[in-house]
Amino acid sequence: MNFEELKSKIKASKWEQHVIDNQTIISLEKTIFGDYPNVNIKEIVLENIKFYNNKKDYKKIEADNHYNIEFPLNVKRKRIKNFDLKILIEAEEYFNFTINNKKTSIDTLQVKDIQINDQTISFIKKETDNENNFEIYVSDEKGLFYKSISSSSVTKLTNKDIAYYNSLLLFLKDLKIALNNNKFIDEKELKKYIKEKQPEEVSISEKNKLYNFDFSVYPKEIIFRVLGNKYNKQIVVSFSENLNKNNFIAKSDNKYGLIDTNGNWIIKPTDGRLSENEYFPDYYSKNYNETIWISPDNKKKTKYDFVISKNNMLIEKKYKIGEYTTTTGYGLFDAIKKEIILPVEKEIFIKADKSFYFVKKNLEKNLVLKGLYDLEGNIIFGLENHDIEICANNLVIITKNEKDFLFKLDTINKQPKLLTSRDYSKIDAPHYNTTIEELEEEPFFRASKNDGKASDYLTNNGEIAIDGEKYSQVIKSYDRFIVKDKKGIFSILDKFGKLIKILDKNIIPKSEYSAYLLQAKNKTTGLYGYLDKKGNLVIPFMYSTATRFVKFSKETPAKASVSTVDEKGNRTSYFIDTNNDLIGKKDFHKKEIEAEHIIEVEQN
Repeated sequence: MNFEELKSKIKASKWEQHVIDNQTIISLEKTIFGDYPNVNIKEIVLENIKFYNNKKDYKKIEADNHYNIEFPLNVKRKRIKNFDLKILIEAEEYFNFTINNKKTSIDTLQVKDIQINDQTISFIKKETDNENNFEIYVSDEKGLFYKSISSSSVTKLTNKDIAYYNSLLLFLKDLKIALNNNKFIDEKELKKYIKEKQPEEVSISEKNKLYNFDFSVYPKEIIFRVLGNKYNKQIVVSFSENLNKNNFIAKSDNKYGLIDTNGNWIIKPTDGRLSENEYFPDYYSKNYNETIWISPDNKKKTKYDFVISKNNMLIEKKYKIGEYTTTTGYGLFDAIKKEIILPVEKEIFIKADKSFYFVKKNLEKNLVLKGLYDLEGNIIFGLENHDIEICANNLVIITKNEKDFLFKLDTINKQPKLLTSRDYSKIDAPHYNTTIEELEEEPFFRASKNDGKASDYLTNNGEIAIDGEKYSQVIKSYDRFIVKDKKGIFSILDKFGKLIKILDKNIIPKSEYSAYLLQAKNKTTGLYGYLDKKGNLVIPFMYSTATRFVKFSKETPAKASVSTVDEKGNRTSYFIDTNNDLIGKKDFHKKEIEAEHIIEVEQN
């Protein structure tokens, strides 16, 4: 056994002390010896105990339970600073055989034919008088050891076993035929037949044993540990506590209070659970509605009628709203400065985000006020009847009276600056979690208006990039903008708003880009064709009707439905690809001749 390794593991183990009544209880985690199955604990003793007032207590205290290790000390609630843990161990000598082949033989152990199958090791143990005492382990790919979680053994069939069971099957088959043929006059003849014909069973002493061991991991190596002589070993491990505080929770008569390192009461035990705040060690929460601050010298105490939650400045309080029901109100509190930023109210709900506190206050008649604070407790937007949406690039949309206002937060003090001066009904700023790559791919976002005018498109800094006031229509189509000026002339812009081409005054785009082509109509001829992303005509104006290009599956090309009409009014419909080539067959539709109907009206 590696005792230095065991000593290091004990030294690194989790230990704690707590006070119940007048006792200080030292406890160690239960799993210290879990990885050492050959260790038998004879004795565990606590000694050389030292308090925070530097006084020593040299009494030896023995643990009652060697697996749930606790030491109750009658020291009038004093905190323990140092102690020694002395452990007397009965260990066992051993040596390992490591096997990494799928089949092997170890004469020393009288073992042969070792198999690894999934998470099971199977091996044949010869029946001999001289058997070694051994345990079996495996190691995984990282070299970690695992003992088996279960084991079983079954008899392995020898050649004689197999011959016996084959002859037994033949015997049963013959017996069935004889019974069907009514060969036996009575039971006496049947028993005589069975006695004469039944095969003789093989002797069990001639068999080997097949052992199966199941593991929680896939075995990489098999380790047979052969056990030897036992011996005693004593190890000593020293523990010490380094604290930055000098008060602790104690329990007395099922009530909780606070003591100093010498066991003196700072807060005497009262009803209700007392717990230390995870983030602010000077604060203690009691029940649901009380927080107590203790000064570092334990001389000053301040009580608050709320508890500090785990979310930094967030505080909460329970309010009774029925005989058996409560609701939780929230507020904000600076625990460092001990200042209340937003008082707790029953009507207030606060949601903590990565960078903000979203505050909502429910008033009567379904009126809801909303506000926004940063993580330092600074007000960004006060409580008002408006909606708040955090967007990418430090942008914030405030919606009030059915209008959207765009703000940008200062990166240092988080204070908002209004960016928009126009009235927008809807601003589609990028979502809070939008990546930098996505912002670069979509540099503008839409700002819609209520008056029917063309939308503006703003940059990710809130500046107007495409001014809808200059156009009667603005359409975003993938990485292009299709704009129509006040004279009815269309132009194609790139995704940054740069002009690519002004279209002929007779060309009218009829849809958005699909399959990199734009459906358009010639105003003079009334025929349809298609433009590319540069605004060039790539499929001529030759169709009476035409649709956008649509891709129905990954395997098939994009296609558009088009038709032509001849001089007699007959229509031919078919599909084309982006090269204007025919797909499939053409459908011919002859023009129907309208019949003339005469209605005779009877005259009086």
